Amino acid sequence: MIDSDAIGKLRRRIPDCEFVDRIRELDLIAGALPYEVFREPVAITELSNSGNSRLVNLDAQYLTGWSRHMAYSMRVRLRALEPSIVCELADGRALAPQVLLRSHLEAAAMSALCVEALKGCDIETLSKLVPQTLFGTALFNKAKRDERVAEMLTYSEQRTITISHAMDALHRFTRPDSEPNTASIAYGLLCEASHPNHRGTKLFVQTENVDPAGEYGWHVTYSGLESVPEKLTEKLVEVLLFSMSAGYGATELLRNMHISDSREGVIVHGVPPKVGEKILFDILQKAAPSKRRSPPSGRGGKRKRST
Repeated sequence: MIDSDAIGKLRRRIPDCEFVDRIRELDLIAGALPYEVFREPVAITELSNSGNSRLVNLDAQYLTGWSRHMAYSMRVRLRALEPSIVCELADGRALAPQVLLRSHLEAAAMSALCVEALKGCDIETLSKLVPQTLFGTALFNKAKRDERVAEMLTYSEQRTITISHAMDALHRFTRPDSEPNTASIAYGLLCEASHPNHRGTKLFVQTENVDPAGEYGWHVTYSGLESVPEKLTEKLVEVLLFSMSAGYGATELLRNMHISDSREGVIVHGVPPKVGEKILFDILQKAAPSKRRSPPSGRGGKRKRST
């Protein structure tokens, strides 16, 4: 749960930002959601020559267990990241919360990708996606080149999903009729902060022209403290709200999915209408763009040119 003092401090830092209160509301809603016991059937997979696993016993029971796995695992990931993101933003920092927010957005995107695959009920797609989400590991490719890494992995562990596909699914889930893909744009900017690229540390730098015309370059000074514009904090809060709304909305859809077997194969019935309405009004609409604001687009605020 997000600390109430941190929420108050963040509200004082950006007093004109309406989204801080919405984050608090979503935090309380998510904190009240249950963690229910579910059954996970044994997975039967076959391994192709390329090293990819394909699930063989893809029936309603297995898909139901998988949907609950993804719902709860992504929810706990979102919940674990949010207190630190808010505390860092409230204390006037931006680099660390951007790194954490990137991971948060990935979890929301993973949830949206799973919802999309279930709604489409493409068995071929699901037979590949399910093993990737349950058994995927970033160590898979390294294991092919290093026996020490290979010894760490089990037979079932394999490649992970492609995050760009998940970001596209997140865009379709939240803003299907809008362009450009603001989720991917925000994610790209968060990656810049997460990677050791120069753009990510510009908030620690001050520059001054050596001469009025700038012909001889700049005097550059690094500091251990960030200079974070209020506009940037507002944008990061907006992206956090977007990610929370999408993430909790998608995970609740996964948690409540009704799936059954038939003679024709697996049927995904979706969620009961009343449950769907509650998810829409209590969670998904929390990130609806304000009449006086644009959708989240990542970092904000202009910086002076630096070397």
